[in-house]
Amino acid sequence: MDLDKDKSVDSVHVEATPGPMDPADIKKPEYPDQTFSHDMSLKEALSNYRKAMLYCLFFCFSAILWGYDMQVSGGLLAAPEFRAVFGYTQPDGTTILPARWQAAFNMVATIGGMIGSLLCGPISPYAGRKMSLTIACVISSGSIFLQFFAFTPGVLLAGKLINGISLGMFLVTACAYCSEACPVVLRGISIAMVNLFVVIGQLLGNCLIKAFGARTDNFAYRIPFAFQWFFPAVLLCGVWFCPESPYWYVQRGRHAEAKRSLERFQTSGSVDHWLVEIQETVRMEEESAKSVGYLDCFRGTDLRRTMIVIAVWTINSFSGVNFVLSYSTYFFQIAGLPTSRSFDMGVGVTAVGVVGNICSWFVINTIGRRVLFPGMVILTVIVFIIGILDIVPNYNSSTAWGQCVLIIIWNFFYDLTLGPLGYVICGEMSSTRLRSYGVSIGFFTQNFWTLIMTITVPYMINPDEGDLRGKTGFIFFAFSVIASIWTYFCLPETKGRTFEELDHMFEQKVSARQFANATHAANARQDVTLEIPAGPAMGSNSNVRDGIQANTTSPVSTITSRSQDACHHPGGCTIRDPTESAVLSSGHLSSAESLLKWSVFLDHPSILRETETPFLSLEYGRPSFQSKVYAIFPSLGLSEIKRMVGIFQQTYNFWFPTMSFNDLKSLEMRIYQENLEPNCQSCLALLVMALGCVGASVIDEGDCSEHESQQLKLQGASWFTAAMKMLHLAHIEMSVEACQCLLLTGFYFSFLQRPLQTWSYVNSAATRCRFLLSCPFDNPERDDREHITRIFWSCFVLESNYISELPTLPQNCNAEIESIISLPGKFHSHETIEEEEKSTFYFLASISLRRLLNRVHYMLYDRNIGLQIDSNSFSSVNQELARQLQDWYQTLPSNLQFPEDGKPADDPHSEYLRQWYLSCRSVIYRPFLEWALANPLWNLNNNPRVLDGCRVALDTCLFKLRNLKQLPYTVMVDTWTCSLSLATAMLTLMGGFCHPQLTIQLRHIALLELGPRLEQLLQRWMAIHGSSVSPGVEKALRLITKAHEFLQSKSADFSPSREEEQHLSPSALRMPHGNIVRIEEGRSKMPMQHKRRNLGN
Repeated sequence: MDLDKDKSVDSVHVEATPGPMDPADIKKPEYPDQTFSHDMSLKEALSNYRKAMLYCLFFCFSAILWGYDMQVSGGLLAAPEFRAVFGYTQPDGTTILPARWQAAFNMVATIGGMIGSLLCGPISPYAGRKMSLTIACVISSGSIFLQFFAFTPGVLLAGKLINGISLGMFLVTACAYCSEACPVVLRGISIAMVNLFVVIGQLLGNCLIKAFGARTDNFAYRIPFAFQWFFPAVLLCGVWFCPESPYWYVQRGRHAEAKRSLERFQTSGSVDHWLVEIQETVRMEEESAKSVGYLDCFRGTDLRRTMIVIAVWTINSFSGVNFVLSYSTYFFQIAGLPTSRSFDMGVGVTAVGVVGNICSWFVINTIGRRVLFPGMVILTVIVFIIGILDIVPNYNSSTAWGQCVLIIIWNFFYDLTLGPLGYVICGEMSSTRLRSYGVSIGFFTQNFWTLIMTITVPYMINPDEGDLRGKTGFIFFAFSVIASIWTYFCLPETKGRTFEELDHMFEQKVSARQFANATHAANARQDVTLEIPAGPAMGSNSNVRDGIQANTTSPVSTITSRSQDACHHPGGCTIRDPTESAVLSSGHLSSAESLLKWSVFLDHPSILRETETPFLSLEYGRPSFQSKVYAIFPSLGLSEIKRMVGIFQQTYNFWFPTMSFNDLKSLEMRIYQENLEPNCQSCLALLVMALGCVGASVIDEGDCSEHESQQLKLQGASWFTAAMKMLHLAHIEMSVEACQCLLLTGFYFSFLQRPLQTWSYVNSAATRCRFLLSCPFDNPERDDREHITRIFWSCFVLESNYISELPTLPQNCNAEIESIISLPGKFHSHETIEEEEKSTFYFLASISLRRLLNRVHYMLYDRNIGLQIDSNSFSSVNQELARQLQDWYQTLPSNLQFPEDGKPADDPHSEYLRQWYLSCRSVIYRPFLEWALANPLWNLNNNPRVLDGCRVALDTCLFKLRNLKQLPYTVMVDTWTCSLSLATAMLTLMGGFCHPQLTIQLRHIALLELGPRLEQLLQRWMAIHGSSVSPGVEKALRLITKAHEFLQSKSADFSPSREEEQHLSPSALRMPHGNIVRIEEGRSKMPMQHKRRNLGN
């Protein structure tokens, strides 16, 4: 990697790139879970959301009244008793209903539907879907009363007008509810059921007219009217047992009730993912809109959506549905059927429509909404043929029969495509905040054109007017051709799209024909990219490659002045006595990258190839972290919030106890009360919740399903996204809370296995700590100095962990001042004293061991002053470092100590300290192995000091790998650095096996078990966060695999001799101490009161 030595950090550039979006560039978000919105199969959806479908079925039941009234209104005109009551009787005994009343009865319900549709637009968002249905039922019941007891045309007309208002409300409410109550995969089917019930209503109306229309008393029309009471009665009884639309609850700010509604829709599993999706959609639309009303449907991107709804319903009427269906009986009579049989055939046509509707569910759900285009082509061809048959010479009953067959076929395809798709597109196309208004406009359009067709079609067909008969098909053929062209170019594919995705694609002006090809579009409105210029940071002369891309903002670190007469380390940091130093030098030679350059690996091309691209370059070149700019946090109850905060406290706040118990309790209430105005405290609360969800997904992994674990990570991503919207405040402020926000952000990126982002935020937090520690703290109610001290040491540990594997990263030079920073002291971080003390001792142990590791790197591996094994002082320094490590182990408190054999530790905290301890021991003794491999001709038997050092190094690596376990800390914080450490251990064993005199040391059958086990663990850890895979971890996995393949190729040498069986005995599995360092026998353990001081040294 080329290093630019003259560049300095002088600015941070945040680049936002909004703008038109190419559908090919629309990417799936890195959210842990996509199952709910896209990948769920129809079978799974019907199984898990069958209750939602039943509730939608109930709301669709209200649409039956629309079809029923439509059919009864026209059918009763033929009933003699109806004409006698509301018309007059001629002298010859025939009954006549005046033409003006016929026209009025046919049109008034349509006019009422137009009024009802427009009224429901504002009523539904204000009162809710359930209340809208209730109001419609009350209006319908009253209007039926007027119709049943009417004896004058005026009263009947008023009843039908009022009933029409309720019918319009029924359709709007049913369509809106179905679009909001089901997941994406079932949404089209649920909305299409509206049209099914309309057709069922028509069929039912025909049957009742057939059954009672011939009666000679007024019950000939009263029974059909009275039968309508059944429907609102059922709806009124059942509506209050249905859950309200969760979208309506979220729009009203009632998130807990929205969650309860979703739980009633779903059979099993968590609903948090669904709730977050709804909240995200509502929040995004609310932020992009200023008002809600009919005029807003014709502004901005909503104009295009509203015009699509209007166009679809216009196409519905101009396709010829009024001509074909309303006059099917007329063609049957021309074909020679008696009037009664013609009516029966009309009922059959309606029944075919029912079949077509049911088939449409599968067509809509598999092919999509743009199936309307081939559907329109078929309907266009059929009406054209109907017109052609009407102009053939010698038109007769056979020709009429051909037209009858075509009418039945046309009706099937209409109810297969255009009929239900009008409702589906109307329900899906409008934005969430304007859905009721958009659906209302759609049904107003439908009623308007139905009214126009009711007036004009009779003039086209009647013998005393246009007398066009089937030639009317030519008129609708022309309209249908235009409609087919519009459908192809202008109708977007909404199948499988969440409402959030649709909002985004309409805003980005994606063309209609590209909707189906665009990948998941709800990821982000813009990418926020941070460009960190290359150069030294915080006084270090270390450099990184120009243009490191982070994904989020990180402030410029402050450069502090250094003493002019101090002795400086070549990396730019002041150093002290080497055996007390905790400096981690820049460019040290102990990383995994350095091992790849061992001469012994030159004979292994597969290993050598991995040196071509350094770990830093791999991480630099990975895709940027994508975060939703518009985000909303999940709505949780107090108990759930307490659980998440509690898990944060027992994980992150145990390992790095930087937050007080009282502060965490305060953050709990801030989240519960949704007191999240933009400030650092709110940002901190959101980050705590995000990390709590991460902890819950890892800790509870064995007790919950993979689906539930993914939902927890999805929740965490939502909290984190909401926090990122406030994180800029932490970059501006110089406060304890700002430092804490930056540190917790680093924690979250470490879980995502993004080392550069983790380093960036930790580095920034450490810079603020250095400044704040030089300032006076005047607040007596808060121990801010202890708080900042703990954040400083957390940054010291984390930053050192990453620089140990990425030595070219710029350093903050915390090591320069760590000797003058006090160690953590008394701090109320946990509820109980025992837990608080254990956490503090663990923190001190981590600090002490990290300081020792830094010392080892500096003394033994520094590029410029690192001691060589053949130097005079190497032996004494090596022994001193080993002694310090042994002292560290012996001074551990009893509740953190780990056994020296392969037995598991008492808790995961001790187990992790053991892994870290073994890493330190292997690094201390590895110089002996490096020297042996660099001098293969030397007889190690003549140099027992080197041979014993090699044995300790190799045995320690083997012991570490054999006892490796999945620990919460490893998965949540340390996966990236741990993976490289494991690769280093495997390469160390491989290197040892390349030396003939060390082969006997490694003739362990257990070696062949290491590779597959490590591969399995790493592959699990790589995927556990649900985000993009780290290329650095992938490289570490490849190195482990290649080392295993090498060891497997030497498996013939793995049969131990009898003399070596002693080496494989259980007693030999004890933790290797070697004989390089002589530990004094009978050394007494230090008294407890001295342990805190010793752990910090």
